[in-house]
Amino acid sequence: MNKFFDKMGICVSGLCLVHCLIMPIILLSFPIAFSDFEHTDHDIHFLFGILVLISATLAVYPHCKKSGRKDILGLAVAGVLLILGGFTIGHEISETIEHVLTVIGSILLVIAHYKNIRIKHSTCEDKKAPCDSHH
Repeated sequence: MNKFFDKMGICVSGLCLVHCLIMPIILLSFPIAFSDFEHTDHDIHFLFGILVLISATLAVYPHCKKSGRKDILGLAVAGVLLILGGFTIGHEISETIEHVLTVIGSILLVIAHYKNIRIKHSTCEDKKAPCDSHH
């Protein structure tokens, strides 16, 4: 089940990343079509925030607690905090800050979930050591 939540986390973080990179371009291209976008965008960010929090909590935390992989846990926590920070305080400061925090957070979460999957399902003898050198 954790692998499902890791994959869900990668998908949600990836969608969040795409949303933050593509929406400004779409808004600039079609400003009239999205006149009520700010309210909808806030709802979308809230949904992404909840989903990344759930997927990281259910997939990354239990495995990292068991394996002692604080590096992966650190990436996931930083990613979640950046996304939630972008949603909460970034929105108040500036839209650019909101997008930067969310993009960085999404990238960190994708990396954390990917590493979590690799470690959980690898054939590494030492699960606490990086498996990147083994193919």
